[in-house]
Order: sequence, then C-alpha cells, then structure tokens
Amino acid sequence: MKPVTSLVKRCFWLGVLALCATTASAQIQWLDADVGGPTFQGSSVKNADGTYTIQGGGADIWGTASQFHYLYAWASGPSWQIIAQFQSFAGPSQWAKVEFLVDQADPTKGVQGGDPFIAMMDTQPSTVTAPDGSGTGVNDGGVDQWRTAASGNADWLQVGTTPAPSYPNDWFRITRQTNVFILDKSPDGINWTNYISIDTSKTTLIGQDNKTTFGTAWPNLVAVGVAVTAHNDTWKDPSTELPAGATAVIANLSATFPPAVPPTLLAVSQQVSSGATNVLGGEASLSFAATNNAFPLSVAYPIAYQWYKNGSPVANATNGLHTWLLDSSDNGAQYHCHASLAAPYNGITLDSATATIGVLPGVFKTNGLKIEKFFGAASRSVVEVGNIGPATQVGVEPNCDDPGGYGNNYVFRVSGWFIAPTTDNYTFYTATDDDSDLFLSTDNTIANKRLIAQETVWMNIDQWLTGGGGTGSWTQNNSDSWSPDNGATIPWANGIPLNAGKAYYIEDVHYQGGGGDCFSVTYQTATMKLDPNWSINFTNGTPSLLYASNNVLMYATVPATYL
Repeated sequence: MKPVTSLVKRCFWLGVLALCATTASAQIQWLDADVGGPTFQGSSVKNADGTYTIQGGGADIWGTASQFHYLYAWASGPSWQIIAQFQSFAGPSQWAKVEFLVDQADPTKGVQGGDPFIAMMDTQPSTVTAPDGSGTGVNDGGVDQWRTAASGNADWLQVGTTPAPSYPNDWFRITRQTNVFILDKSPDGINWTNYISIDTSKTTLIGQDNKTTFGTAWPNLVAVGVAVTAHNDTWKDPSTELPAGATAVIANLSATFPPAVPPTLLAVSQQVSSGATNVLGGEASLSFAATNNAFPLSVAYPIAYQWYKNGSPVANATNGLHTWLLDSSDNGAQYHCHASLAAPYNGITLDSATATIGVLPGVFKTNGLKIEKFFGAASRSVVEVGNIGPATQVGVEPNCDDPGGYGNNYVFRVSGWFIAPTTDNYTFYTATDDDSDLFLSTDNTIANKRLIAQETVWMNIDQWLTGGGGTGSWTQNNSDSWSPDNGATIPWANGIPLNAGKAYYIEDVHYQGGGGDCFSVTYQTATMKLDPNWSINFTNGTPSLLYASNNVLMYATVPATYL
C-alpha cells in the first residue's frame, strides 16, 4: 500500500486546532508508570522549555507482554487527537524503542504489560552503534505496532518504505474517530503523511508476523502517551554497574481530549459513634468514607485520609477506619477525619463530622488482660497504628500462655496492666507464632508505652530461649537484648526498673499468618537471674508468670458488665 501524503498548510483551521491542543494539555493529568516490571526504574521529567525527558527500561514492547516506562493520560470519548515531536532518542540496544502508544487498559487496574495496544514506533538512529553490542543497523522510523488481544502476540504491518528515524524531525499524530485510529507522521508538524489507519471493529487488517487481526471495537476509555523501552532489561552502565535504560526527549506534546469534569469529593458516611465512649484501655472505633467522581476513579485520583485529635494529626492514622485504645488524654478529645485527592486536585478536600470521645471510670478487674481478636487483619502494624475497624471479638485472656488453635490470618492484641510483685529490674520475654510486638509503659498510661521486645519470626509457646524462628528471633524476643537499631543500642540491657505494687500498662500485638499459632509472655527479675540455679529453673517450656492467679494482671471494664 502506497503512503498517502497530505500537504495541508497551517491555515486558520489548523491554528484553531493548535490553540485547542494547548488549552486541553494544560488540563490533562499526565501520569507515570513502569509497565510490566522493568528492572530499570524509569521516569518522566518536564523540562523548563516544555519538553519531556523520558527514561525507560524493559525487555521490549512486543511479544505477549511488554516492559516499558509510560508517560500517559486517560482519553475518553470517541473523538480525540494527540501530537508529539520526538526530538532525540538513545538506548543501550539497536532496537530500543520510543513509541506513541494507545493502550486498552482496565482503569481499575491501570496499564499492564499484556494490554492490547496500537503504536507508532521509532528506534535508534541508524548511525549509532548500540552500547550493548547489538551493532549499527538501519532501523525503522514511524512504523506501526499492535497487540489485538490481552496477552496475545504483538504484530505489525509494513506500509510502503519506512526510512530510519530522523531526529529531531520526527512528528507523530494519532487521531481517533470512533473505532478508527489514524496514525500520521510529519517532518515538521505541518505536512502530514498517513501511515496507516486501524479500524478496531473490523478484521480486514492482518499482521504480517503473527497474522493477528482486530475485530472488536475498542472502548471509549483508553490510555494514550509516550512509551520508552530499553530492549535490554539486563543492560548495566559499565561506569556504574547499575541498570540503565533508554532516553527520549519529547517536544510539543499536546492533546485534544474531551474536557474532563474536575473531580469532587462526596461523603458517603460520617463518623460512627459506636465505641467512641469506653473505659480506660477500652477500644474506640471511628469510621469515615468519601468517594469522588474522578475519571477513572481509583487510578488517577486516589483519596488520602488523615485523622486528627484536637486539631493535630494522629501519627500513621491514614485510613478511613481508625480504632485505638482509650487513654486518659482521650476524655473529651475531639476527633475528625480529613480526606483529600491526589495532585493536581489536592486542593479538593472534605472533613468529617467531629466526634467527642468519652472515657468512663470503669471497674478494674484482676482476672486477666483484655484480648481483641482482629480476624482477617493483614499485619500487626495495621492494628498498632489503628488503620482498621473494631475487633471481631473482645474478651478476657486469663493468662499469657495461649496455645492457639484459632486458625490463620488474624491479629490479637492483649492489653491491660502488669502489677509488679517486687521492686526489681525486670526482663520480659515474648514467644509467639507468628510475629509480635511487646510494649510496656513507664507508668499506668498508654501514652508512655515503649516497644521493649519483638518476636520477628516465630516461637513455640513458652519457647523463651533459642530455637523456633532462629537465633535472630531469640535476640529480639527478650527485653535485655532487644535493639531498635541492629545492636547499636540495647536500651534495656540492665533490665527495666519497676516498683512493687505499681501498675504498668502492658500490650502485646501478635500476628498469625499460617500454620501453628500461639501466644505467650513472661518475665524474670534480676534477683531470679542471679540465682545459681536460674538456668535450670528457667528454660524453654517454663510456664509464664503472667497468670491472673498470681495477682499481676489487671484490665478495666464497664460497671456491671462481664467480658
């Protein structure tokens, strides 16, 4: 098929089109993505002169799955146009590519390596020797490529002669007219040649490599932009021995997409008051949800949440759900949630209603500790920072020797007060399956709790010493060798000083993934450890000392209520 050349000049109509393109581009949200998991992490930078420098790694834009970096926007509607000038391109391989690419992506998942696509391709200039040794060749400039089905073979169709790229005089234009994608190229942005037109609703076009055809009209929503692949995902810069990619400079990037409606934030629900009033150490839970009409919804403009207490942000409370244990400072505190959109719409915000928290006097009981069971929780950290809803179950843990048997995928939080039986320096131990964090306060307040030990892998019940998840696990699961910085400091090496009869807030957060599950916590005093028979008295399997019957455990409950 002979190329059809159009010699249309910059008449008034083209001037209007250029003006529309400039206006539309200012409103377009350009996005960045490394598609298909390339080793080299790509980037797109807008330069002071309005050009874009795009770097990308990856094996290729071809086959059944591609790897590349993508500067793109979402184009909706049956009619639009996008134009760009490819000023320069360099890469590690002879067949490194820069492409004007339309991607048929699922907006709820974003662009994927196996998506169907239609593209115009440029490669390395023919006079450049590729640094990976693939040699100098006369490569194609401005040819078409496509993938007609998800995870199907890529293909192309030769149309006439295809000269090598001629940077900076390579201009590309893709126009959509309902089901037809018109691929044009130009040496100057004025005189355009139609290279090929692809009607996605018809099967008349047949690829010359894999004989693929279209035949199903593409949806109104597609991703459109510039893709860069190194064509050598293992290439490393010899001077740094680090992964390296290809680099393209793109000028005059403009698009005439249908105008997008600026997103707005809409409240779906305000705070839920259940659990907002409870006893000291009791669970409080608030929720707030917002939605937006961004298009597409979750890909371009995700919602960010931040909870506030008395006007100050709560550390790490960045979920629409917020659940925590009440401290004395919460009595009368004002909590609210702030929702916002991602840039450039981060000025669009929404605040929830304000909840006033109440802390009841409660009744203190010495028959155990409180236990909250969060079935389905993904990690102990989501419970510790409060990014979760209320516990599935709340009850009493009568001792810190629980053999488990609760199944998989849960987090338990055991909390209350430890009443020191003697004045001494204490060492605390946690042995859980799987991992856990053990906290102890300097006094009876939750606010002053500190991390004192961790089970980083797993241990069997009452496995206080070596074994289980390994020596690294043992080093961290007792307070006298626990270190927050890989051994640089050991804050409790001499024990934790506690006074007889005083109540100290204690908390253990335990995550169970799969396999066996158990929970156990105990202590030893410096006096116990000085006993010459200590290594005989305290071994793996020695029962915990944290039993209600030892009068060392306490929790608070609502009057006339039995947990």
